[in-house]
Amino acid sequence: MKFLINFVSIDTTESNALILFSSAISRIQHEIVNTDSPEYSACESIRDIEVTFETSRNYQSSNDYLERPHSKLKVLTVEALPREQ
Repeated sequence: MKFLINFVSIDTTESNALILFSSAISRIQHEIVNTDSPEYSACESIRDIEVTFETSRNYQSSNDYLERPHSKLKVLTVEALPREQ
């Protein structure tokens, strides 16, 4: 099954007080993932898709190491796409 993921990238170097009033948050980005791929094959829910997507982008090397320490990806929505006929 395919899912449309809508997400943003947040500049983590920006002050928390100013983060909503600056260019620290990127425009909404989109990506389609497929549960047929090995990375998502064990996902049983939309929540699993969200967690897998964020983890694979933010913590590629280790659960204790942020891949890009100056920005972090955050999923906004996950939508199931209709099956192709």
